[in-house]
Amino acid sequence: MLDFCEVGISATSERILRFSRENVSYLANIFLPEVNETRGGALTHIQQISLGDPGFQLGVGLDVGIHQTTVSKIIDKVSREICSKKNQWVKFPATGAMFNRPKDEWAAHNTIPHVIGAIDCTHVKIIKPYVHGDEYINRKGVSTINLQATCNSREMFTSVDASWPGSVHDSTIVLFTLLCIIIKKEFVFWVILDMV
Repeated sequence: MLDFCEVGISATSERILRFSRENVSYLANIFLPEVNETRGGALTHIQQISLGDPGFQLGVGLDVGIHQTTVSKIIDKVSREICSKKNQWVKFPATGAMFNRPKDEWAAHNTIPHVIGAIDCTHVKIIKPYVHGDEYINRKGVSTINLQATCNSREMFTSVDASWPGSVHDSTIVLFTLLCIIIKKEFVFWVILDMV
């Protein structure tokens, strides 16, 4: 069993999660309400946020003494809470005036003028959907979702879009994003693209 300490996460979990106890406590307090339930070995909100990594849900479930399906339900709950508050952190500048700070920061850190961020896409493997399943087959023959993200010079996400099937090329996604609309409207900056 994982030895959840007073703040709810052990040193072992800290090494696995790569988050400090303070970070896990902060995230739990923002995203999940405190749990007062004690029946049936109920998990605290800090323990629930600690289980949010699906890469080791079975192992953590065994260590904590709960079934993998319970871990999966907690991951779903934590993910929904995070998504409901995404606009607090993931923000793309929407007007010309809002671009000045990112441009200045990028120029100071990377010596490239008029750049506000970087954009890239990556494929996230999924189980082929029954409806329109062929649209999710990427050029390597794997079922994926093509996820596009932008970040600023501080490597903080400024936009994330995971709504495109794997068959759609990165350049097509860029053309139909809010980012492209803003670039066409403002055109006072550049975004570094990776279009391999």
